Amino acid sequence: MYDTKTVWSGDKLKELVKYIIGYQKALTYLSEKKDKKVVDAFLRASDLSENDLSDKKKLETARRSVSLYIKDAYPEINPLIYTLEEDKEHRTYKYSVTSRSKGIKKDTYIDYSFFKSPEYAELKKYIEYFKKLGNPPYKISSPDKDVLVKNTDDLLESVLATGKSGLTIQRYKGLGEMDPRQLWDTTMDPGSRTLVKVNIEDTVLANEIFTKLMGDQVEPRREFIQENAIRVRNLDV
Repeated sequence: MYDTKTVWSGDKLKELVKYIIGYQKALTYLSEKKDKKVVDAFLRASDLSENDLSDKKKLETARRSVSLYIKDAYPEINPLIYTLEEDKEHRTYKYSVTSRSKGIKKDTYIDYSFFKSPEYAELKKYIEYFKKLGNPPYKISSPDKDVLVKNTDDLLESVLATGKSGLTIQRYKGLGEMDPRQLWDTTMDPGSRTLVKVNIEDTVLANEIFTKLMGDQVEPRREFIQENAIRVRNLDV
């Protein structure tokens, strides 16, 4: 049952949404090296740390908890293959977790290096914050209806859907597609606009990148996006 005594609204709800989005982005940055769904399961369903990697009993308990979580949250990658291996460098053990999604195999290592990484430290920060929510399910209340959700991802989706109710979202390829009122609201109002000065130190490199991104050739642009997508932090869509 959801906690009927704890209510998140206003600025507190905004902060929660911000943390959920941050957590999702942090997981996405890991997706090149690990299956983010496996990492999410270990973070949410177990309390493992680097200090537990020498304890086979704790590792087995964590595996069982993660397996149950995966079955419920990510049935599309279930079953997983868990292999407990020796980590001779750190004199501990590590899990190699093999998952498949749409026919693509990925091995995710839950080991000493992972727990000591800055990526883990960032993810753990979000997990500690989510503990304030208590255990799911959670109830989203709005003037129209109440909705029960089973995790923070569904909570975010429901909150955003409620917030967008009655709104119309428009997208433009450029300023030339906007009418005067839209230009004023988005870019031209002196009270809200931001002017940024850009200094070009390497004109040759700048010209090469500009040609690659804005030129007629599609393939170099596609390669640039694929190579740099994992490094994106702020994306204006």
